[in-house]
Amino acid sequence: ASLARSTADLGLSQNELFTITQAVSQSMAVSGTSAAAASGAITQLGQAFASGVLRGDEFNSVNEAAPRIMDALAASLGVTRGELRAMAEAGELTSDVLSRGLLQQAPRIAAEFGTMGDTVARAFQRLSNSVLQFVGEANQATGVSAAIASGITALANNIDTVARAFGALATVLAAATVALAVPL
Repeated sequence: ASLARSTADLGLSQNELFTITQAVSQSMAVSGTSAAAASGAITQLGQAFASGVLRGDEFNSVNEAAPRIMDALAASLGVTRGELRAMAEAGELTSDVLSRGLLQQAPRIAAEFGTMGDTVARAFQRLSNSVLQFVGEANQATGVSAAIASGITALANNIDTVARAFGALATVLAAATVALAVPL
């Protein structure tokens, strides 16, 4: 959401914004960035997009916490990481350069991410990404994000009830499966 607000002036499509968001998220995972460091780097990256340029403390934060993002930017520009720092100091890492670089490198980042082992956290992140993409597209088409947000909040507030219901359903299905498999 913050990235969407920060990149509004770039005229990115919903799909391009999702691709950039996913590339940033996957870069954090590939880099092995902790949740706290990733949060800080994402904040700094969002500020860079909002201000129109990545440099100074924002550059340093992203460079330290998200080296894969910096590698992607360097590759997209055909420069070294050292040259990337010089470009940041010169104010050449504009929001447009950042977005084009991340869009260009997104397939490579996704391929690296795909080779990582699956975890519950990554599975939930994929679910979260899918929900965010759906909500964005649904809101763009119909403006129903408030209703979806209300439904998600209701689910979150009643997750224990939902989990018990799924547990009961799984038990019934397991019992039915066993009953059907036992010869009479």
